[in-house]
Amino acid sequence: MTGSPRCPCCGGAMPEGPVPREELAGLAAEGKVEFSVLRRLARRPGHWVSIRELIDAVYGDRADGGPESAEQIIRNRISMLMPRLLRHGWAIEGGRGLGGEA
Repeated sequence: MTGSPRCPCCGGAMPEGPVPREELAGLAAEGKVEFSVLRRLARRPGHWVSIRELIDAVYGDRADGGPESAEQIIRNRISMLMPRLLRHGWAIEGGRGLGGEA
């Protein structure tokens, strides 16, 4: 029998499903990109989410797949989200080569 997923940074119990909406209430997203990134991450707490998955979440409705700088835009938004998430007890961990991407 396996227990609840554990947070990779603190070892605390993670929710098994998406993060409840009320827990995200204090995290006002600044624009569509940040909102889409936050929403995708909240749907998969405790799991790696690839940069490609985040780009698809943000720009998937565009025929061109988003701007050439989409990866840098997403990385920038994540870096801006990190301090605000920490204030609410959440963390984003990752780096190049993690989450199935080289």
